[in-house]
Amino acid sequence: MLGKEQNTIEKTFLAMYEKEADALFRFVSFRTREREVAVDTVSEAYLRTWRYLSEGKQIDNLRAFLYRTARNIMIDEMRKGAIRHGESLDLMIEEHGEPEDTTPLPAYDPMDIERAKNLLQELEPPEYKEVLLLRYVEEWTPKEIGDLLSVSENVVSVRINRAIKKLRQQFQYEPI
Repeated sequence: MLGKEQNTIEKTFLAMYEKEADALFRFVSFRTREREVAVDTVSEAYLRTWRYLSEGKQIDNLRAFLYRTARNIMIDEMRKGAIRHGESLDLMIEEHGEPEDTTPLPAYDPMDIERAKNLLQELEPPEYKEVLLLRYVEEWTPKEIGDLLSVSENVVSVRINRAIKKLRQQFQYEPI
């Protein structure tokens, strides 16, 4: 019986890896701004998740667990000073180049897009930026975000609405 259960755990884990590896890398690299650190963090998150599962422990939401693990690793590394915090988007682009994206963009003013990126990077409190990225970049549902952050779906929705309102105000009133 244990063999079948282990096989099921392996299949579930591998399916999660196939489905989430790229998205988890984006999640981490957007926050760490260093490719090597992002690769290490993602690898460590998968390793810790695998160890947890192989010890026979139960995970209700594997996706949220994986992201929470990666998030906790980043927090630990920031506390140790291994990850630079608050680096500008412009500096990141200078060091690593523009991210490659094959998705065609609608016809927007490039200056508006840059301004929006910069405003998002500077959005305070950090919880606002995090929920916006998870919701609109990673396309998570408010419930999934709530599971990751250990808050209710309602709290997530309130943060999203407040963050959007704040971004709109900043975008509209920031001098050019």
